[in-house]
Amino acid sequence: MLLEMEPSLELLGASDSPEAAPNLFTEKKPDLVLIDVDFPHHGGLDSIRRILAIDPDAWIIGLATHEWEACGPEALQAGVSTVITKDLIADGLLALIRAGRPREFVAPERVG
Repeated sequence: MLLEMEPSLELLGASDSPEAAPNLFTEKKPDLVLIDVDFPHHGGLDSIRRILAIDPDAWIIGLATHEWEACGPEALQAGVSTVITKDLIADGLLALIRAGRPREFVAPERVG
């Protein structure tokens, strides 16, 4: 995984399903949650809402396979700080994490 190669970051855990994510969040208390917003039946979005019910200040970045229109607005409405499409992860995720907590969608021309 890209983030495991970054010495300033520590991976605390990974969830096999969106349903398990809130429990893992409670157990590990991470500074940042990366979550797939494309899980079927809004599973990722439901997990986001459940995590924010546990900690309203949780920093959550949504990872999206689809175009912005397919999931971005719903993910922001659910409470993620940012949505980044998976094709931009290699070039933009680390920069996004270092930048802090913008509340926006990251488009290719804005990554870097």
